[in-house]
Amino acid sequence: MNLRKCEWISSRDTPPPTAFNLIPHNTTFNTSIVSVPIGDDNFKQEQMEKKSKELDTQLNNLNKLQHYQSSLLLLRHSLNISKANYFLRASFADPRHRWAFKFDNKIRSCMETIIGRPLTDSNWQQCQLPLKYGGFGLRTIGNYASASFIASVTAATPIISTIHRNTNISQWTDTQELDNAIAHYNSLTKEAHNIRSITTIPTQASLSKSISINATHTFTSNANHRTRAMLTALSTKHSSAFLQAPPNKYSRTMLDNIEFQTITRLRLSLVVSVDEKCHGGGSCEHKMDQHGDHALTCIHGKGRIARHDKVVACITNILKRAELHHRRELKIDANNNERPGDFGLKWFDDPNDLTLFDVGITHAHIANNYTNELHAEEQYYDRKNNKSLQKCIDQGISYVPLIAETTGGWHKVAIEFFNKVAKTLADKENRTEQNARKTIFQKVSVALQKANAISIWSHCR
Repeated sequence: MNLRKCEWISSRDTPPPTAFNLIPHNTTFNTSIVSVPIGDDNFKQEQMEKKSKELDTQLNNLNKLQHYQSSLLLLRHSLNISKANYFLRASFADPRHRWAFKFDNKIRSCMETIIGRPLTDSNWQQCQLPLKYGGFGLRTIGNYASASFIASVTAATPIISTIHRNTNISQWTDTQELDNAIAHYNSLTKEAHNIRSITTIPTQASLSKSISINATHTFTSNANHRTRAMLTALSTKHSSAFLQAPPNKYSRTMLDNIEFQTITRLRLSLVVSVDEKCHGGGSCEHKMDQHGDHALTCIHGKGRIARHDKVVACITNILKRAELHHRRELKIDANNNERPGDFGLKWFDDPNDLTLFDVGITHAHIANNYTNELHAEEQYYDRKNNKSLQKCIDQGISYVPLIAETTGGWHKVAIEFFNKVAKTLADKENRTEQNARKTIFQKVSVALQKANAISIWSHCR
């Protein structure tokens, strides 16, 4: 044992035994154990300042990556609060502590680099919401430090009690520190989720979920009508699949920087048009709104048709990969030039020999400020059926609309279609159905968002 690398922590009255007199005698009780600083507040802050500089270096390196889709994946999964969680579970980091404040600001700065725009406090609040609630899933010390510490203390208590049977929680942890953490947690959650006493052992995940739910409710309550409609749309299943897709140009899940910045700005309701003019084509006389909603509905230029064709091409590529034979742009009959479906094939469990699938993308949920989930999809689905269903039935053909919103959510019928394709793809490629399903939704989501980006930048200045 290298005595000089050890520490004897005790009062001055109890120095190390003579046999261990080479061990440094620490009488301040300020030390680091497995890299975690423990002791008085000044010592802990001083040590965490040093460690935060190491974290700053890693975040600076992230900015040098120069591929924003990859940068956001790394920031969300590896370099936000998860990087500091090890320290947060050992000691409550008051958000007012200088190092914690600087750490959160550095994450915000990284997000501004990725977006390419300064973020208002409201934008930053949305960034911290979970993906499934319309945010970017960036967890900060300011919001989640108390969840980390409380979960750690309550999980450690029964273990320590089995080792030291006569020890209670007040004897091995600073009760004031725990009280501060609980007060911080209660200030960030709904009253029903507040901690009144430690009678159960809450997990960090459950505590964090309560904080996220309240943050989402607070943000939504203070948002304008358009932002509420956007958040509702972004909360639908699979709408954020493109943000979870690993960038790979060969599997067609990579977004270039311009595409990625464009759609993330749209997600945050940032200004994308400043001259109030539609540049999609000379014949369009509509006024362009600052958020670019008209760009996603304009029939001129590289707009709706180009987006539709890109999504259809992605879906048929997946069908080909799953070896589901299909044909494109089929007529109802030889005497009718009408093509109600984008592709057709013999479908599972369908009595007819041919089922036509008609892809449709709607932006009505944002343009009309709908706050009912999937309301626009249902409307468009019904409209498609009213137009083509009976014509197909008359010819002994099945007809199925596959409807999505521009934000990425799909109608339940379309989800059933993709799930069936995923099962076939999983069997063919000897992979799990869950993995195949994730792959399909990510590929389709990326294709849709690529097309949205083209619509925005080709119509807005």
